[in-house]
Amino acid sequence: RRGDVDGVLALLQEVKEDGTATHLHYNVAISVLASARDALRAGDLFAELDARGEADAYSYGAYVSALCRAGRLEAAVALVDSMEASNVAPNLIVYNTLLHGAVTAGDLALARRLKRQVAERNLGCNEMHLIGLLRLAGRERRAEDIAPIWTGAIDQLYRPDATGGRQPEGSGRPSDGRGGAGSGGGAGCSPAAIAALAVA
Repeated sequence: RRGDVDGVLALLQEVKEDGTATHLHYNVAISVLASARDALRAGDLFAELDARGEADAYSYGAYVSALCRAGRLEAAVALVDSMEASNVAPNLIVYNTLLHGAVTAGDLALARRLKRQVAERNLGCNEMHLIGLLRLAGRERRAEDIAPIWTGAIDQLYRPDATGGRQPEGSGRPSDGRGGAGSGGGAGCSPAAIAALAVA
């Protein structure tokens, strides 16, 4: 909402003026701007943070999200490609964000490349990555891939807990991997909820 953006930016300005701004303040502001599809101001804040030498994987993921939401997929790819030179390794959340952006934009070749890179880097799997793989298979009209993707990932996502139940593996609040910021691995989603999201 407009008020959310204005309030967060006003708070960021306050902490910048009193010298207490940290990368966490910037990251939240970039994430809020990403949700508002305001890639221009998100980019300005990311540039400030990068100039301070404080941009981390969350910062990159939030800005990638902003670029994907604004339809600037090529710029998002270039940003992720630049991470290694900045000594910030792309993590699964960053790849999820770009993967979903690629599938949404219909760039299936890019989505397949990202899928390979995640596997080659042994970054594992979380719920948003599983959803991305299912969305990719759906866009490719490869129904035969759905079951192997599902069965191969579900044991990584749900482990027996101490009571014998099954709990989702991982949690956190960076980018949700679908071009937005906030839900991270989606901890708490059931397999049925994942399946419903995958066809969205």
